Amino acid sequence: MKLGNRLTSPQTWLALNKGAGGCIDASIVAGHVTIDASMGKVFKLVADGDFILDTPTNLDYCCQPIILIVVQDATGGREMTLGEDFRLGDDVADATLATAPSARTWVGMVYWQATGAIDVVAFVRNYQG
Repeated sequence: MKLGNRLTSPQTWLALNKGAGGCIDASIVAGHVTIDASMGKVFKLVADGDFILDTPTNLDYCCQPIILIVVQDATGGREMTLGEDFRLGDDVADATLATAPSARTWVGMVYWQATGAIDVVAFVRNYQG
C-alpha cells in the first residue's frame, strides 16, 4: 500500500512506475527490504531507519544488473546490512553508506546465477544535493 511517497510495508518494494523507464522509487522505515528484480533495473529508496537488504526476488538470468540508490533522510546516519547472498570483492570491501543527511550512495550489483550470489561490483558514497 502506498501513502504519498511512503510505503506502509518495507518488506517488498512495490512497482510504482513499472514500464516508465525510470527508477523504482520507494521509502522505507526500517527492517528488511527486498528488491523485486522483475520491476526494473534501477531502484531508489530513502532510508529513514536502519535496514537489511535481503536477496532480490525474481532474478531471471546470469549477470542481471541492479542499481540501488540509497538516500539518507534529513536525519542521516542510517545503516544498511547486506543479506547472506551478497558478496563483496577486493575493490568493494565494505558496504557502509554515506551518513550525512540527504547524502546518496550508489550500489551496483550483478546476479551470478551459478552460485546464486549477488556480486556488489560498485559502491560510491557521498553524492550531495
